Amino acid sequence: MQIDAMTDGTCVRVPLNILTPAPWGNVRKSARNSKKREDLKQSISSKGVLQAITVRPNNTGEALEVLAGNGRWELSQELGLLDIPVVVKHCSDKEGIAIGLAENLEREDLTLRDEIEMAQACVSYADGDYEEASKVLGWDIRKVRGRLKLNQCSDSVLSALGSGTIKIGHAEVLCQFTEKLQNGTLEKVLAEKWTVDYLKERANGAARVLRFAKFSTSECEKCPHNSTIQSSLFDNHIGEGKCLHLPCYRTKTEEWLAAHKSALESEEGVVLLAIEKPPVDRRTVSKETVGDAFESDCLTCVSRVRVLQDGINRDCGEVTDNQCVNLSCFAEKSEAVAPKKNEATDSKKKPKKKVSTAPEISAGVKQQGENFVRTVLGDALLETSQYPLALTLFSLARATGYSIDGLATQGSADEIAALVGWEAPRLEGEIQKAIRYGTLDHKQGGSFDGVRMALRSRHHVGDRRDRVIARWNPSKEWFDTYQKGGIESFCRRDEVGFAHAWDQANGEGAFAKLMKKKKSEIIAAIIAEKFDWTSVAPKEVLELVS
Repeated sequence: MQIDAMTDGTCVRVPLNILTPAPWGNVRKSARNSKKREDLKQSISSKGVLQAITVRPNNTGEALEVLAGNGRWELSQELGLLDIPVVVKHCSDKEGIAIGLAENLEREDLTLRDEIEMAQACVSYADGDYEEASKVLGWDIRKVRGRLKLNQCSDSVLSALGSGTIKIGHAEVLCQFTEKLQNGTLEKVLAEKWTVDYLKERANGAARVLRFAKFSTSECEKCPHNSTIQSSLFDNHIGEGKCLHLPCYRTKTEEWLAAHKSALESEEGVVLLAIEKPPVDRRTVSKETVGDAFESDCLTCVSRVRVLQDGINRDCGEVTDNQCVNLSCFAEKSEAVAPKKNEATDSKKKPKKKVSTAPEISAGVKQQGENFVRTVLGDALLETSQYPLALTLFSLARATGYSIDGLATQGSADEIAALVGWEAPRLEGEIQKAIRYGTLDHKQGGSFDGVRMALRSRHHVGDRRDRVIARWNPSKEWFDTYQKGGIESFCRRDEVGFAHAWDQANGEGAFAKLMKKKKSEIIAAIIAEKFDWTSVAPKEVLELVS
């Protein structure tokens, strides 16, 4: 079966053995209602699968990943069916997760635990964008945040919530604590029939050791909720004290987390809270896992994020670096560097495809590169006779509604580029026609995109690459748009050679030590270094003029 030839929307029956789970698995983690699962199994046994499942080709083109319909797929395997109807959808990871979420949200047997898991999946899918997650779920943001918070409940608490033995208010209180404390408190809640209000009262008096607090404890020194103040009239030692007012402790911790997250983002780009991106939706990326692609692609990619542990427990504030949230790209890159098995066996298989997924650079870096190339190519185009004439003709046509020899004038950069390729006499003739048309006939408004124009017209500048390299110089403003990883990747490129030159001047491993400093200090050091940049330009800039 030619999977690569399947177009979007293809409906076909396929063998079960070419189906495989999506990289993120089934977005619905909890088990289906046992009675409804049995009813579906009986239906499939007698009539087969009537509703096609949704799939997409994997990155090797040798299998189909299941996006929606995992239940029908699993039951078909249990029943020993040979094939199943599918609908093929070519889509990104995010689109694939959204497809699975959409189908599960329509289920009649969706439980409160399902809602909690859906909230986790949607917030993770939206990379921490609660507004986007709320649109997918059809809930208000407050409900999304509430359900997401409940993902921190232990399995025992979630089971009790699902069975109705505790209320959602109990779970909202318990989820703040460690798993051990949650389970121990749950036993008391059930045995002594604690109300939600009583649990809140007990929880608010729970002690937190102040020396483990992430926020400044200077205000705590004279606070009556500081256990040291209550127990002693002598000198206060914050390191030994405990906070006996949990709401205040939690508020101060959340404020510290928000500030710390903002500070981390200024240095490294995207930072997600652990509750927003669970381990199942990310992979640790390194040179060991993806090879040379780590330095050439991953260090600059916005899908490489840091994860900040939230909550009020002792691990609050811990940072996990180099987390890739683009699972398909990670799988493709890691597979490309995976050690080969038996050579004789491998020779009979299809050769692995070349890694095709490109790093997604930040919007700031992309815009900076485009604007720089616009300046270089724009200067060169202004030196030609055709370019000013082409712009004059295009502007007249847009302003007057004149039709240029069958060419549309909708504002496309490709239209400008086509006109720049005309000879000057032809352009001058069309300009006169447009002037006449505008003078005597209908007029209309228009717009112009200088960046797109310059990029689309680049082929008319023969020495564009040399011009870009000659014009580019490093600056604080230029490097400020990069994350630290982007700066490191640029300096380590062989054709740049800065990292090697720095190590030669300052000793082996000196560049690695430099990269551990703050971004502002790194940039200042690079700018101050006497290094020959005359034959260098950033990769993303050179790609724009290729």
